[in-house]
Amino acid sequence: MNKKFQYVSDIEIKKRNNDIERFIALVIDKEEIPYFVSDDASIFDISTDDKAVLINRIRTHYKVEISENELHLKLWQLLDLIRHRIPL
Repeated sequence: MNKKFQYVSDIEIKKRNNDIERFIALVIDKEEIPYFVSDDASIFDISTDDKAVLINRIRTHYKVEISENELHLKLWQLLDLIRHRIPL
């Protein structure tokens, strides 16, 4: 039997590696820290927390507002959005 493996990209995640690692440490429960995050992953692929909990953690740690719809962005896009909104 010939098994085919599906490979996924993590180019965008690697570009933001330090920021992604910090985001995960601050926002995601310690029990859910992933071993790998692909470019296609959203926050819901690495967390089972409720939307309100995630929004509150982002607000607490980054001092920005994120909508429920924005949580569905790819993780690297969400991080870029957060960084863009961080007050100077």
